Amino acid sequence: YGVFAAWPIGRAIFISLHNWSVLNPAMSQFVGFENYAELLERDLFTTALINTVKYSLALILFVTPLSLLVAALLNSVRRGQCIYLAFIFLPVVISTVAAAVMFRWFYDFNAGLFNHLIGLVGVPPQPFLNSFDQALFSVVAVDVWKSLGYYTVILLAGMLQVPETLREAARMDGANAWHVFRHIDLPGIRNVLALGHC
Repeated sequence: YGVFAAWPIGRAIFISLHNWSVLNPAMSQFVGFENYAELLERDLFTTALINTVKYSLALILFVTPLSLLVAALLNSVRRGQCIYLAFIFLPVVISTVAAAVMFRWFYDFNAGLFNHLIGLVGVPPQPFLNSFDQALFSVVAVDVWKSLGYYTVILLAGMLQVPETLREAARMDGANAWHVFRHIDLPGIRNVLALGHC
């Protein structure tokens, strides 16, 4: 965690306090919070901040319930669970650059796959990435697809740690699948859910 998270964050903060020279870092001058003050004066900063908040909230609101649903479905599967999980996790290991190129073609206005598919049901072509209204949602959709497998694996691992005897006892008491999920699985993965989406 220190190498892959804490160190890069600390390094980024250190660089932000300097007038950084990429070609000769030793010549970088310390400027304190001058870069931050200059950033706050720019008109686009507020727009970028609002879009970042919207993006983060939308990602959490979509990924959390979807990964919970997929993890619960996989938890109920006894045969072929690893095969299904491998297909769901596949987007996580796909290169971000490759995913970006692929979805740029999918979203293309003239020759994109998505406009072709919605055209089959009579929906007019959509601008997607070329629209101020649709661009943010389009990017969120790609990130949901890319990260769904990661959160599903984390939540499924938590569900597999919940004792099966608790579920069997609940079913014997007349609980249906929703009640088992709501009163046994969900409380059992509370800590995993909080940790996975921090």
